[in-house]
Amino acid sequence: MSTPASTNPFLITSQTNPTHAAAVDSVTFAAEPFPLTNNSNFSADQRTRIILFVTNFELLPGEDFHTVVSARLTSQQGTVNLPIEYVGRVPGNSGLTSVVVCLDQQVVTVGDLTISLTLRGVVTNSALITTKQ
Repeated sequence: MSTPASTNPFLITSQTNPTHAAAVDSVTFAAEPFPLTNNSNFSADQRTRIILFVTNFELLPGEDFHTVVSARLTSQQGTVNLPIEYVGRVPGNSGLTSVVVCLDQQVVTVGDLTISLTLRGVVTNSALITTKQ
């Protein structure tokens, strides 16, 4: 995993492919490529949720992640804002935060997609995730 020595929020990237986000399916913990739908998840919509890992990305007391966090996914078809479903500290690692995003029905493109997160107006670096049918 790659991280810089900075105080800005940083989306952790894969050690084996530093242009890609270090991300896993939220149910199976499988790495990319991520299917757009997943029969193994616990949601009624069957859309895949992925866990992203970020440093310097902590909610302040009383903050609700719905109002301070956004995820932006960009492809050749345009940009969509993804639903954020969870933000929280990774147990046993005080400097690492996990963010769960849903690849909702807006995501129709398969292949490499660029993702970034925003916290209180500060945008992380961008990294790729790969989707498949």
